[in-house]
Amino acid sequence: MGAFQGGGLEIESQSLARLWIAEGFIIPKYSKSLEEAAEEYLKDLIDRSLVLTARKRFNGKVKTCRLHDMLLEFCIKQARKEKFLEVIKDSKDCEEEEDMKKSRKKVLGNFLQLERMIGHVGSVFIAKHSRTALLNLKLLLFILYMIPLRFDSFPVDQLSKLLLLKYLAFTASFELPAVVFRLPKLQTLIINDSRIRSDTTPAPALPHDFWQSMNLRHLQLQEAHYLPPPSEFTEVKLIYLQTL
Repeated sequence: MGAFQGGGLEIESQSLARLWIAEGFIIPKYSKSLEEAAEEYLKDLIDRSLVLTARKRFNGKVKTCRLHDMLLEFCIKQARKEKFLEVIKDSKDCEEEEDMKKSRKKVLGNFLQLERMIGHVGSVFIAKHSRTALLNLKLLLFILYMIPLRFDSFPVDQLSKLLLLKYLAFTASFELPAVVFRLPKLQTLIINDSRIRSDTTPAPALPHDFWQSMNLRHLQLQEAHYLPPPSEFTEVKLIYLQTL
């Protein structure tokens, strides 16, 4: 998520493409996947020198990219002007609460402001480490990136209400509940596992509901997981799954 924090930091092109898709920015093209269309959009921005290539893959494709500091500053100012995005670093950035409520989405650096602001946004990116619980999640949320956070228990009741959620990234210190794979719109799921295991500790199992996550396109796990095979009564609906 570096591109949201500073022009010198990088963001993976694959992550950027999946965020664009979740936002609804990518228009499907005939005979091309959404990811391929997003790759073409990124190439066009690079060709126009609006986005800088930071690193390339062995096949020459863009691995990570970034924004020039001056362009990043301009983008943030224009996004604020159009009520599209806010970068919240501390409580001083939340003084104009009524103006904040009009923004479509936010980038959050201070999680203490989240409960107050989250009801008015469509996308939330949390960049600061914290240990807390989610409160007051609203139905309209479609991107929730909270890798730095640490939860004592999974906010099942809250996340089960996010029927529009397309992109979810978090750090787990508990067994993954099945409700995650029941989110009807979920496209990208990224899970970091913060539990300490020994060599003899068995790998955690994914819920059987994984097989019925009909819109899931990308599942990324930090640690090895056991994937139970579908039962003879399970209808496998993973028709869009591309990466596991």
